[in-house]
Amino acid sequence: MTPMKQLRYALILSASICISTFAVDAPAPAPAQDTGPWSHHLKLGAFLNNVATSNAAESNDATINSTADSASYTLSVDGRLKWNEGKHTIQNDLKMKYGRKYDEIIKWTDSTDEIDYDGVYKYNIEKVHNYYFNIGLDTVFTGPEPEEKEFDPRTGKASTGYAFKKENILPIKDAFETRLGVRAQRSWGTYTTEEQRDVQTGIEWVTRYERTQKKDLNYFVQYELFTDFDDVDHTIHLLTAGLNYKITPVFQLKLDLRAYYETEPDDVTGANTDTYDTLAFRQETLIGFTFEF
Repeated sequence: MTPMKQLRYALILSASICISTFAVDAPAPAPAQDTGPWSHHLKLGAFLNNVATSNAAESNDATINSTADSASYTLSVDGRLKWNEGKHTIQNDLKMKYGRKYDEIIKWTDSTDEIDYDGVYKYNIEKVHNYYFNIGLDTVFTGPEPEEKEFDPRTGKASTGYAFKKENILPIKDAFETRLGVRAQRSWGTYTTEEQRDVQTGIEWVTRYERTQKKDLNYFVQYELFTDFDDVDHTIHLLTAGLNYKITPVFQLKLDLRAYYETEPDDVTGANTDTYDTLAFRQETLIGFTFEF
């Protein structure tokens, strides 16, 4: 095992021990005052970052493909704007992350690059049962080398269907949601294949669990599956997970994971098959400062 890998695993192990030591459920805080139908949350972060990747160059996921093993700095923005009134809810989530690393020969290069937007409208049918309509966009600030074109590639998607959501299962606060519906998606850009630039329609299944265990510890895990109607053996799997632990009100430890797997479509041949049937992941250990509004 290389010294870099030894350091990486030591950091993760130390973080896990620290979290397990202090992760004790706290009593629920007093209810917040009513602020009307609108709510928002914005988190700005500046971190020292250790990134580990596997099969990144062979991945069709732009976020994984554009990163590499490194120790660097990362800037992040996490924002949520939500409107809720009666049976109607509109939630907008934006996640942006950008990091650079320095090498004496090649100077500054990207180490982390991610832009994810997710917008969901929900109509509450009854209790935990909902109808949803979703739009999303996944891209990066700069694409892979050597061109490094801005916002290239880009993948847009729209879906609709049924959503089951249950909140406050465990204290302090948590939420479990699973969605099943029909999605249409396509990609644009220099780094996309002909198949990705075609509009793909199929079944989507998204399952997410998130929990604030206590005011300084929260985490989530989400799994997403997409199957093409025209080629049911062509499936896309995306797993994301994250853990945030506040050492102090502004000093934070973050662990992030993103894994992607896509099976080979029937109409792909030749050299274009290199990016399929390969599990790729990106794991990040970040420690630094966050400011929440």
